[in-house]
Order: sequence, then structure tokens, then C-alpha cells
Amino acid sequence: MCVLLPEASFAAKRIDKNLTLKALDTESTRREGRLTVLLFMSALSNYLDMLLHWLESIGLQPPSQDVRILEIRLGDGTYHVRRDELRKPLDYEARFEELLRTGYPWLNVSCYGVHDGSLIVAIEVPSPRVGHSPGFATPVNLSGPARIVLDHQWHVDSVLTIE
Repeated sequence: MCVLLPEASFAAKRIDKNLTLKALDTESTRREGRLTVLLFMSALSNYLDMLLHWLESIGLQPPSQDVRILEIRLGDGTYHVRRDELRKPLDYEARFEELLRTGYPWLNVSCYGVHDGSLIVAIEVPSPRVGHSPGFATPVNLSGPARIVLDHQWHVDSVLTIE
């Protein structure tokens, strides 16, 4: 967490898929002739990193770390999705931030398995019938792949149809 002074301004540049480089420019840093550089991870990148580390800590090594994100609203029944619904994490960051601000009682970041060489991570959102409280922090849960996925060498086909 970073607390910034009101006179602070930033020059920001994305330096890779997870980190944004921000140069902090304040009156005090200009006076002292120094530049403070801060690195920020998006909330989505942070949760994906936590998910991958947690999987590793329980002895699961996904065959790919090339992640694709899929948003699923729970309660919709069988999961059939179009290939174009799979998004790169960078393309989903703003939507994930929006979901966090919505005030849902929870979000799940779930590893579903591998499809075409990409690790499919679903952002599971509660059914529309579930209430929400805007302004309250949304807790995020992490989930590993189903046993049937692991039994089939991480292939996602047993839990998700991608067309």
C-alpha cells in the first residue's frame, strides 16, 4: 500500500504484463534532486500470482503459466464458452477492478485447467440473485482445479466446453 501526498504526480509506464513503473514526482523530491520509483502490480496480477504460488505450495505444478481469463457467473448451469471469451490478464484488469468495487459477497479466482497450451483461470462471480454492498471490500477466494481435471493431465474439457 502506498500513501501519496496531494502534490504528487506520476509518470507511468507498463514494463511487463504484471508491473507498472511509476515515477513519483513531488515538490520534496524535486528539491532534493531525487526521483522515487514505485512498482505496482494490478489486483488481478496479484491474485494470479497468489494462485500460482498457492498451487505450487500444495504440490500442483500447472503445465502452463500462459494464463487466459474467463468470467463465469455461477448458477448459469453447464459452462460452454466461446474461444473469444478467453482474455489475456492485461485485457481483463479493468473489469476485475470493477468487480472488486461492486461489493459482491465474494469472487472466486479458480484454476480450471489447460486448453490449447493456456492455463484457464475463471473469475467466478455470484449469481445476479445474490445481493451486493457497493463500497464494501469484496473478498477473493482461490481455488485449484477439480480432481477430474488433474486425473486428465490438466485438460479443462471435463469441466468446460470451449467452442
